Amino acid sequence: MKKIFFLFAILSIAPVMLNAASPDSADILLKILESNKHVRTMQAPYTHHRISGKNVSDRKGNFYYVANTAQLAMRYTLPEGRYFVVSDNHLYNKIGVIPMHFNTKRSSLMRLFGNCMVWAVSGEVQKIFENNNVVMSVAVDEADNSYVIEMTARSGFNKGISRIVLKYDRTTCLIFHLEVDEVTGVDHLFRIGRQPVLDQPIDNSHFEI
Repeated sequence: MKKIFFLFAILSIAPVMLNAASPDSADILLKILESNKHVRTMQAPYTHHRISGKNVSDRKGNFYYVANTAQLAMRYTLPEGRYFVVSDNHLYNKIGVIPMHFNTKRSSLMRLFGNCMVWAVSGEVQKIFENNNVVMSVAVDEADNSYVIEMTARSGFNKGISRIVLKYDRTTCLIFHLEVDEVTGVDHLFRIGRQPVLDQPIDNSHFEI
């Protein structure tokens, strides 16, 4: 599943700043950022729904995040043994059958991808926009009590993704939804439990491969 590594990398070819946001949008982004500054660690169950044409798969596992070391791990329990890990200048991926490893000091694209994943969890949404060639919208979804941040690739890009959606709980400002639509027609939906365990020690073995 090498294509998943293009989620942010392809968008980084020509970085641009955020489009001008309304005061309400700016307030929402600031609220998300400030609220997440108090989160030291987070762990929660997650699900991964993948659609590729007629092929649909549902996966699940446990999500781990440590703020001060910018470590992030998705450890799959279904299928067992799969993983996605960002840790110590390394990015490890075995979402598919073949394991992959990138030294992010040597690959600017993989470094950006790993950073963007961490920024999404840490609420540093503006950093994602400042480092990627996207347009952005911010909205409130009353139905599921969330802030919705949608990023769309600018015209002229025909590889990677067409859309990314981040959802943050309006009460806690924690991320619980990451949606990725690839231009190839493959769609991913990651949903992180909305009642995570916060600020408890996380064993470093979750980030080791």
